[in-house]
Amino acid sequence: MAHRSCSFLPLVLCLCFVAPEALAQTPDSTVVRRTVLEGGPTVSAGSRVRVRLKKPRDAVWQGNLEAWPADTLRVDRRSEPRRVAIPLASIDLLQVSINQKRSTVPGLLIGGMVGTIVGVAVGSGIGALLVGPPAGLVLGGIIGHKVKVDRWKEVPLSP
Repeated sequence: MAHRSCSFLPLVLCLCFVAPEALAQTPDSTVVRRTVLEGGPTVSAGSRVRVRLKKPRDAVWQGNLEAWPADTLRVDRRSEPRRVAIPLASIDLLQVSINQKRSTVPGLLIGGMVGTIVGVAVGSGIGALLVGPPAGLVLGGIIGHKVKVDRWKEVPLSP
């Protein structure tokens, strides 16, 4: 019985050393170039990117980077056309999202102003001013907290 289990040992050892290398290989078409600026962002598969094209003039596309082969960016957009291949020669500006921030404070300010205007327009007297602005602040703060805005950093197209 012991002799039989030892016959599989070379096969198991071979799989332990060969399998990880085989699984780590990716085809060249899906390789994504990583560009690290001095203290700047890293661009990799899945990064949110914004691309401004040379033609049509000032067309801007946003989406998630799928691949960056030698001369083309492949971007998955959330609108039509869904997946696009953009030649680097047609790109005027490439930016990557470095983080997202919430819009709570602008929401509070806009909500407070709208609440004040609605309160004055609908009601009369001091009661309108006691209800409108606080209601607008609360509603604007909630909406603003739900809205996320990307912060963008430029990425050079040449390595």
